Amino acid sequence: MSLPGSGLAERAKPLFRNNTGRLRSIVAVAFVAASAATFVLASPVTAQTVVDGSIDNTFTPPSLDGRVRSVVVQADGKIVIGGAFDGYLTRLNGNGSVDSTFTPPSLDGLVYSLLVQADGKILVGGDFTGSVTRLSTSGSVDSTFNPPSLDGRVRSVMVQADGKILLGGNFTGFATRLNTSGSVDSTFTAPSLDGRVYSVVVQADGKILVGGDFTGYVTRLNTDGS
Repeated sequence: MSLPGSGLAERAKPLFRNNTGRLRSIVAVAFVAASAATFVLASPVTAQTVVDGSIDNTFTPPSLDGRVRSVVVQADGKIVIGGAFDGYLTRLNGNGSVDSTFTPPSLDGLVYSLLVQADGKILVGGDFTGSVTRLSTSGSVDSTFNPPSLDGRVRSVMVQADGKILLGGNFTGFATRLNTSGSVDSTFTAPSLDGRVYSVVVQADGKILVGGDFTGYVTRLNTDGS
């Protein structure tokens, strides 16, 4: 697949498989070298690729003005994207067009992480006021979710099998767990990390993998955080 842009680097952001079996790269961000050490964003490009890597021309997304940081696909095939573009959060139909039925809140900072819960609600983490929120399938804020006020961005959101929500980022403590209502889970003893968390993944056995910019860079936790 050929991407626009030139210079020292081009970066393709997230790949996933949609519900028709096609592979999609919702964002391929092209960079142009301004010097040997710096890069200038040339143009955010959206594309859908089929399994052989060719561009799927039936997928026609809008032209965005900034990076996409996270992509999730709903059970109905609609695509939620978040990032540093105008509005920070939107939803696309399966053909790439903007879904006019999705009305997300007005965020004041970029989105880093998205996750669709089993019930269809959408968890959003990022660098906006509050750092984490939960939306209904229509995009409205879920008033039953009342998370703590964090003092830094949320970079990773993950849900356990029991519905509890793991957060990682560069807020105080760097990792925490919430109950389904959003309250802090007092049964989770977060590890003592010395740097930000970029990724949190739950294994099949419930243990938690954590990766980031801390000493050792990766660690694994028991279900209680130890």
